[in-house]
Amino acid sequence: MFLLAFLILPSGVIGVENKGAYLSPPFVDLEIVDKNDLEFELELGNKGEKDLVFELLVLDFGSLDESGGIAFLTANPSKDERKYALASWMSLEKSEVVVTAKSKEVVKITILNKESLLPGGHYGAVLATLRNEEKSEGDKVGLNQSLASLLYVQKSGNEKRNLVLRNIYWRNPTLKLFDEVELRFENNGNTHLVPRGKVEIKNIFNKPVAKGIINEASAKILPETFRKMMVEIKYFEKWKWPGKYLIEIDYRFDGRETFSKYQNSFYYVGVEGIIFLFLGLILGLLAWQRKKR
Repeated sequence: MFLLAFLILPSGVIGVENKGAYLSPPFVDLEIVDKNDLEFELELGNKGEKDLVFELLVLDFGSLDESGGIAFLTANPSKDERKYALASWMSLEKSEVVVTAKSKEVVKITILNKESLLPGGHYGAVLATLRNEEKSEGDKVGLNQSLASLLYVQKSGNEKRNLVLRNIYWRNPTLKLFDEVELRFENNGNTHLVPRGKVEIKNIFNKPVAKGIINEASAKILPETFRKMMVEIKYFEKWKWPGKYLIEIDYRFDGRETFSKYQNSFYYVGVEGIIFLFLGLILGLLAWQRKKR
């Protein structure tokens, strides 16, 4: 495997902002439901004052790490990576595009629905690289800036979807209640999933005192990978009573109606508990002195 690039910005733009260029949309969700090839279009625009020349390239991509980073791969992946590859089945109408100033061009792409493209998820990217017309001089090196559009393709037929919550991390809540929870999900199916759900904190009376929403950004988890997601916990009231609390996590993925559930309990003392303990000691001491007299 050869890593061509490491991270993709949310906008889909790796560079070229200063040239006024864009490739839209940055993320594309497609589904192959029959035996026909799938055709779609991207828009390559130029808001600048000069004409721009772009070279087009298709690549596969995968997960770089558990934080959601993206790694570009070569168009000839290894055997293990090939089952989720897409570039080998992508065809570009042209490999070079000239976008004149203040205009845009349509980039046509075809996904060849051959028998070798197995059911499940497949992941590729269209890269538009700005041709650097400035010659390198001396120690100066010209950089080729690129834009990318990520393609999430699902071929119907034998999709396997399964999301598992493997780990939960939070700060020790004994003295201070945590305001965020880290969830570590595993997608052990063969297509990408979008986790959904909520995290609730309940008091000893089973009344919710705080809540957090899972994956508000609608991030995807690629097949056979792990991903960590932070959930912000918002408390309904500033005052927190000391005692036993319950953390309850309900999660699912897009396309599934039923939720899986995780529960665990913890104890909270906090500043409030210390104040109660201090007042109790003072009252106890006063009562003891009164009784002694």
